[in-house]
Amino acid sequence: MNKTLFERGSAGHIRIHVLPTTRFKTFAVSLYAGIPLDSKTVTTTALTPFVLRRGTASYPETIQFREQLERLYGAGFGFDVYKRGNYQIVQFRMDTINDSFVQSDESLLAQSFAFLGEVVTKPAMEGGTFRPSYVTSERENVRQKLESIINDKIRYAAERCIEEMFKDDPYRLHPLGQRSDLDSITPESLYSAYLDWLQQASLDLYVVGDTSLAEVQELVEKTFALNRSASPEYSPEHSEVVAREARTVKESLDVNQGKLNLGLRTPITYGDERYASALLYSGILGSYPHSKLFMNVREKESLAYYAASR
Repeated sequence: MNKTLFERGSAGHIRIHVLPTTRFKTFAVSLYAGIPLDSKTVTTTALTPFVLRRGTASYPETIQFREQLERLYGAGFGFDVYKRGNYQIVQFRMDTINDSFVQSDESLLAQSFAFLGEVVTKPAMEGGTFRPSYVTSERENVRQKLESIINDKIRYAAERCIEEMFKDDPYRLHPLGQRSDLDSITPESLYSAYLDWLQQASLDLYVVGDTSLAEVQELVEKTFALNRSASPEYSPEHSEVVAREARTVKESLDVNQGKLNLGLRTPITYGDERYASALLYSGILGSYPHSKLFMNVREKESLAYYAASR
């Protein structure tokens, strides 16, 4: 099977996208859970996968969690939290070797689905809620990640530019949440938010490897214990851009080199037919080593160590 198109279907109120192919020696599995960016939920949503990766009902201790991945011939597991438009996306991913390259009594793909399904739907519990020790430690982990942004001045300047540009829009929110929310999050409140997130998130599962849509649908039905009554959809975004006077925001820090960020808005979103042209324009302006900004601002005039657009 060497198809180039995804086969699409659904199971358990999860949209499924499968690319059957024998070109790879592994299975790549990614589950995307997206909800609208909201100041009330952004921090609990960001914290949830950090706690889920600490343990499950079958592997409640983190060392047991990691040992199970080793038993799956060193399967890779990870997650990301980011934003696309006005949606906050949590991505869980697994990479597992193809069964034909190992000796295993049970399908490694099936075992990977069982593991991923348990991570998402059957977390380690204590007293009917998340383990307090896991919530406490991961809350501090997220706090440190947010506080460290200011240490990377390039990233900090870009984040502050977004905050100012979208100060009246959900896009201003950082995908890892708000530091001011962390202290008030308890194991009980986080578990309640997690249950709401499971119900409200738009779920899309992508699988690439030597499998089929029918096999993946069967595995999802068996391994994802989701008590959902619907499959929430993403809402298309329509960007209304109104020309306004340019605003200047200056912030002083103890730095050796100043950072200048210019933020400009266009009505072109990801689904727009002009998106590819906008992407190419950004590349010509500042995304390539031969781009206009790089060649002129940095190379010719020596005005900056870096100059780029995105």
